[in-house]
Amino acid sequence: MNNTVGDVYTEELAELFQQQGQLLYDGQHSLCLNTPCLHFLQKRFSAIQERSTDPVPAKFAVLHCLQGCLAKVVSLKLITDKQMTLASTATLNLEPFRALHTLVLKKVSLVNVTGLQRLRSQLRVLVIQRCHVNNIDDVIVRCGGDDSTSFVWDSLNWTSPVTT
Repeated sequence: MNNTVGDVYTEELAELFQQQGQLLYDGQHSLCLNTPCLHFLQKRFSAIQERSTDPVPAKFAVLHCLQGCLAKVVSLKLITDKQMTLASTATLNLEPFRALHTLVLKKVSLVNVTGLQRLRSQLRVLVIQRCHVNNIDDVIVRCGGDDSTSFVWDSLNWTSPVTT
């Protein structure tokens, strides 16, 4: 995703949160992002952290707002977009989503997903659809790209069968 398209997307996403944010925060609706968009946002969030002492231009103000909004989202669906592909080494970090209870991953390579380990204690629903998974341990034990060790999923009530 190039900067121009990404910046337009960022502004539209911020506008969506202003108009419909409460529906995403209370779980009435699920936020659906494609993987290139999440990756673009991650790169922009990193830029904010690197420039934390500089004056905040308008773009950074929008990104700060988006960070706060994403932290309140209760349900997320992350999908791969066939038209906009990512490099096979691109990381998809779920850490901005601090309030997630429901996570749907569709056609996402789990080795690229990080931040899942931190969500184990709060996720109630985990759906894996047509993802590249060798076995259930890749999700439940190793937590995708986190490559962690066995740990308790305190709140998990339901998970979909893993299908490849």
